[in-house]
Amino acid sequence: MIQFHENDPSLEQQWRGIILFGRNSASYKFAFAKSLLKFAQSEVTEISLEELAVPFSEELVKHLKAHPTQGTSKSSKFLGTCRAYISDELSEARLHETTAKLGFVNVTNAFHNVNGDAIPNPFYIKEYSQNFKKLILSDELFKLKESSQFSNLMPETEARWSRDPMDVRDCRVEDGPIGQHQT
Repeated sequence: MIQFHENDPSLEQQWRGIILFGRNSASYKFAFAKSLLKFAQSEVTEISLEELAVPFSEELVKHLKAHPTQGTSKSSKFLGTCRAYISDELSEARLHETTAKLGFVNVTNAFHNVNGDAIPNPFYIKEYSQNFKKLILSDELFKLKESSQFSNLMPETEARWSRDPMDVRDCRVEDGPIGQHQT
């Protein structure tokens, strides 16, 4: 079977391949994708997992409120943490701290994989040391930001994630880039 992202290897189609056909055992990929798009708007080139934890957990919490069942796993310590936050059993600071520790365990490795293979142009590179973990956003993500299709990617991601197509009506990339990277 010929895959559309192989016939058209543009950055837009590689992104769409991830969203449509990438590994999806939990909702993390969608929150991660939306977070990357927001950081791309800000033209931030390096993101620590602590920085990434803020928009990532916000996206997951927002989605869990509307759709409490996420993923295929019977239990998830991380999603349990998000649910505890929703129930006011956990502070926002603790949510972000736990997100940085648990939220990216699989998604950063799996994100670029479509149908068992890595896409040819990754949108970030992991730079993990023993003491510090960050993502380096690639030129490909910033080229994607400049494409005529960029404004469609956030609503397309939400539409794939959402069970209610009306949930995407107010979802636009223009809704906000992430603040500038603090050094």
